[in-house]
Amino acid sequence: MSLLRPLRNSLRAIVSIPRVPIQGQGIRLNSDVAASGKNNELDLLPEDVNPYEVEKPVCLLCKYDVPVDYKNVRFLSQFVSPFTGRIYGRHITGLCERQQIIVEKAILQSRRMRLMPENRKHPEYIRDPQLFDVNRPLRPHRF
Repeated sequence: MSLLRPLRNSLRAIVSIPRVPIQGQGIRLNSDVAASGKNNELDLLPEDVNPYEVEKPVCLLCKYDVPVDYKNVRFLSQFVSPFTGRIYGRHITGLCERQQIIVEKAILQSRRMRLMPENRKHPEYIRDPQLFDVNRPLRPHRF
């Protein structure tokens, strides 16, 4: 028994090395680190950070501060179906409610001024790059 006591004390000294907190665990300072007064970069993280939280989707028009105008037919045609001329809904476009209403009003005004066709997309704009994927909506629909 007496031979193991010095070995046990040396192991205790090795094991008592301060642990660095993992990023997802929050801030848990060991008494040795807190006593030394050294601040680690990981010590400044808030405790209630959830690394698995999914970021909330942001409206494209709000994010990049895009102005919506009824005269910009190429931009407005991105929100219209090329086959039926139907205006895509919010669950497909990913716009916020305010911007969706503004885009719908601009499309209707552009159609009243005869800048956009009513029942289909203009053939020049069919090959334009897509702002969103029509086949993968944010919220699933019934068809």
